[in-house]
Amino acid sequence: MGLQTTMRVSALALLGICGVASAHYVESDPIGLAGGVNTYAYVSNNPVLWVDPTGTVKWRGSLSGSVATFGVGAGYFNFALHTDCINGQRGTAQGIAVGSGVGIQTLEFGASLNAMEFEDNDLAPNPANLQGAFVATALGFRLATYNPSFLSQGVADVILGNARGTGQLQTMQSVSGRRIGRSPLIINAFSIAGSSTVLQGQVENCSCSK
Repeated sequence: MGLQTTMRVSALALLGICGVASAHYVESDPIGLAGGVNTYAYVSNNPVLWVDPTGTVKWRGSLSGSVATFGVGAGYFNFALHTDCINGQRGTAQGIAVGSGVGIQTLEFGASLNAMEFEDNDLAPNPANLQGAFVATALGFRLATYNPSFLSQGVADVILGNARGTGQLQTMQSVSGRRIGRSPLIINAFSIAGSSTVLQGQVENCSCSK
């Protein structure tokens, strides 16, 4: 998670704590292994996508389900997320997210949102932060083939309650999409909104060496 402070990266650099160019601390993170096994890493070694001015919790995992939109439609996802060990605590959460919305002739029997990473603006793991509003927007591409089950890949932006994250869209058994001009590519896109419900969530004690 990085140093728990409200200072931004530029301020950290001025204080000699964090090197912006290398995206690493120039000295070991004062919170030790609570921020990960690499105590010199800042925002999971990914400063292009993430900043961490407050040291808030990140949830990682995936969502899997189905989406059907022909102009309008709906989607259903199961999610399973977890946090790192933060100050001796680790959170886990499983639940469902259901919504309706719009899309480009999308019928995905197996849609997965993988490598998701959410930030919930909390300083401690709390599964309740994932309950509430649900919004998912995704864009994917696949080759135009005679096989309608050809794998589609893309990107996704998702909101679960107070948490927002990005990840990878992967669909199987796709019979959807719209060809881009005369190119061999077919585009898949959808945006749905609804509610997220945590069915099982817990916070357990942990050793930050694990």
